[in-house]
Amino acid sequence: MAKHFIKACWGGGQLRINIPKSVVRELEWAGVSHFVLMENKDKTLTVRRFVDGESLKSKGNGGKPGPD
Repeated sequence: MAKHFIKACWGGGQLRINIPKSVVRELEWAGVSHFVLMENKDKTLTVRRFVDGESLKSKGNGGKPGPD
């Protein structure tokens, strides 16, 4: 996947970013209304779509959702 340079938009203490349309199409995220954002140990973020609870399952914890 190509790298994209995107602008950060700050307002009310929140950070907002836009995911390019080409990425949304490639990942088939059109119409997805909720996402899971996870902070990784190496200070990176992982974004996954949330569809019927399946996106909370992980191989590392026996398929159970992690603590919030």
